[in-house]
Amino acid sequence: MQIKNKYYPYPVIAYGNDSYDGSAFVTDANYAHDAHNIKFQLQASLTDDCLSEMISNGTVKYAHHIECQQTCFRVLVLTDKPIDEFKIHESKVNGLVQICSFLMADRDIQNYSNPSFSRDYKGFKFNIDRGCVLAIGNQVNMIINKEKEELANTSSIFSIRKNMDPVATELQVSTTGAKIVILIPEKTCNQYLNVSTTTLLPVLHAMVIQPALMQVLFELKEAAQKNELYNYDEFRWYRALRRTAEKLEIKFDEEAIASIDVFKTAQKFLDSPIMKAMETICSGDGETDD
Repeated sequence: MQIKNKYYPYPVIAYGNDSYDGSAFVTDANYAHDAHNIKFQLQASLTDDCLSEMISNGTVKYAHHIECQQTCFRVLVLTDKPIDEFKIHESKVNGLVQICSFLMADRDIQNYSNPSFSRDYKGFKFNIDRGCVLAIGNQVNMIINKEKEELANTSSIFSIRKNMDPVATELQVSTTGAKIVILIPEKTCNQYLNVSTTTLLPVLHAMVIQPALMQVLFELKEAAQKNELYNYDEFRWYRALRRTAEKLEIKFDEEAIASIDVFKTAQKFLDSPIMKAMETICSGDGETDD
């Protein structure tokens, strides 16, 4: 959403607009990663006593329009706080995100007048409909850079391989390389690879990736209880787990790992894959015709 200059049938506080004397509306925005979420930090500074009072009584709100064209995500955040936060899951946005901020009427306003009107509008009163813009702030364009090595992108630390042993019937997990290797019997692995390109991928994560990660966490737990975690420092997958744990505010030192809740922690690392799998199944994705 690009802010464009336009004419309004009533006074509006905006850059280059002389409808008001001495009034100003300046906004800014930033973002930070918060576990698997993006947390937008929204700021607004208003210099106008009349409109400030209308914000206090709920007639007017700060409005922040957040839009990502690549993902078609858009939302309007209404708040009465000059500094506020808005959090969304990181999957909602990717690349360029535009944030446009306004003052917006949250109720119909009859006979609106303001002592700060410029000379051209002195003595005039205006009927303002709910949703109308009363001030225009700045537009902020930001590029959301996601972590390249996130556990949601399973290829970063997991490698799915065929187990060529003809009598193998179970999944096996190896932690002796740069990645966690999941060995799957040949026929099942072919089925996995075929389904992994469909909308059923969240179901596969719950069926295959989460159990494999639980096995890895069990292995780390046993090592921690023996004071042998140092044996894993050389592995890239282990360092990735530590970085992810830090972002998720999960304690991941030797003492914490020695008593870790494997099931709960695996879900946190993978952002609740069972919930996502159930949502995928219940949404009808992957259904077959009778």
